[in-house]
Amino acid sequence: MRATGIALLAVGVLLVVVGIAAARAGRRRPARRVVVTGQIVRQVGWGRTPPYEVAYPLPDGTWTTTVTRSPLSPGGITTLGWTQGTSVPVHVNIDDPRDARLTPDGSLGVAGFVGLVLGVVGLILGVVGGVLTAVSAVG
Repeated sequence: MRATGIALLAVGVLLVVVGIAAARAGRRRPARRVVVTGQIVRQVGWGRTPPYEVAYPLPDGTWTTTVTRSPLSPGGITTLGWTQGTSVPVHVNIDDPRDARLTPDGSLGVAGFVGLVLGVVGLILGVVGGVLTAVSAVG
């Protein structure tokens, strides 16, 4: 049982290190964005964060539309439930004005998410391995 505990502890530590490295490598570089006031055109789907078609102004004064997901409420419990014509803040990519969203950048991306999962699994294995090693040493 002691060898199993030590092995689990070692694998756990390794997974935590790999997870941290993957999470750091997976962080997306956020786009530089400016906030403009847009309007909800219509809701185009359903879900926890439903997609909306949003109209917003471009730098040359013309308007364009995009479909993007809505953010959650400040408490993170519900969506904001906008209706047609509601004025909303739109985060527009400075380098690509056609890239717009209702929430600012800041996600982990796929590699970051995998790193996060590996880190959590590593922590669990490390704790189990530490407990097994301690129990076998005591008894």
